[in-house]
Amino acid sequence: MRRRRVRATMTEGERRMLRRGGIAVVLVGAVVGCGSRTSVLLEDGIEAGTESSGSGSSGSSGSSRSGSSAGSSGSSRSGSSAGSGTGSGSSGSSSSVSPIPSVLLFGGVSFSPITSNVEYDSDTWTWDGARWTQQQVSGPSGRYGAPAATVAGRVVLFGGAPEDLGDTWTWNGATWSRQNVTGPSGRQGAAMAASSGSAILFGGAVPTAADAEDTWAWDGSSWSALAATGPGTSAGAEAAGLGNAIVLYDGSEMTWAWQAAAWTAVATNGPQAREYAAMATLNDTVVLFGGEGASSNGEYGTFADTWTWNGTTWTAQNVAGPSARSGASVATLGSTVVLFGGRDSGGTPLDDTWIWDGTSWTQQMVSGPRARFYASMSGP
Repeated sequence: MRRRRVRATMTEGERRMLRRGGIAVVLVGAVVGCGSRTSVLLEDGIEAGTESSGSGSSGSSGSSRSGSSAGSSGSSRSGSSAGSGTGSGSSGSSSSVSPIPSVLLFGGVSFSPITSNVEYDSDTWTWDGARWTQQQVSGPSGRYGAPAATVAGRVVLFGGAPEDLGDTWTWNGATWSRQNVTGPSGRQGAAMAASSGSAILFGGAVPTAADAEDTWAWDGSSWSALAATGPGTSAGAEAAGLGNAIVLYDGSEMTWAWQAAAWTAVATNGPQAREYAAMATLNDTVVLFGGEGASSNGEYGTFADTWTWNGTTWTAQNVAGPSARSGASVATLGSTVVLFGGRDSGGTPLDDTWIWDGTSWTQQMVSGPRARFYASMSGP
């Protein structure tokens, strides 16, 4: 099998993420010129490249496959230290535009439909419960693995990869604004969720060999480092707000709760170990779908199972739904949870949209963002 060759300077974390995502990379030099394009030789021999612009385009609805078997594939862990995260948009605090009652989706990793180039998207989309709408706005640079959460009606987005991003942006329902603040070091794959008026960010993959173990709070205008011990290194962990707590599934079958300024282990059983699952809150229940990890037979693959957490116990839901995948984006809107995209067991990006109503999954036959994974997503 021919490996994909990347002609670019990449961090070890980025090589690790792409390798686990089915893109084996070999560093063969530096980028020529000042552009952000990177040449890639795909495993099938097609010459491709990475771009940080990645404009959005409409895509057809994806597969309606369902089931809970795991397939083979990999995920991503990419390190990033603080960086500029260049992109256009307003600077400073968000304006007073009233928030739109919709879900925000930004960025991700996709493949060009014309050249098969790997692209880091920088497009902004909203979901109103029935349709996707691309927002013609400028904002953060193309990226993936950037956690997002909503505080006081504004979405906060932090960091992501590539290029060791450590910038903070907010979305007010109409425009992006870069926040001139200091905060966590650059990273991707951190877990972040909002509760009690703050977004709590934990961990993530950084450029060094070890993943981050720090906890930060965003109050709507600034970051605060929190002196807290708890989960270990957990890039690829997922978090969701539940009541006055943040629930974190750390990927190793451990469930944690952030409450009263401390992490507490609350369960040691539930979904089998996995990374890059999709997790969101609906009413008084957290729902977790898919992800990737070692299956019961020891093979590494993707999952298609659905679990719910009621505050004390995980319960496997015997329901059909999206096909096995990892890196899907998910958020809550009203009485439903919407899930978009991800990548299948072979690393192929997906473009299907699904709704979870608390008891079952329903595919939405709509067009919208092109197929992608590791996109940022947050509800109103």
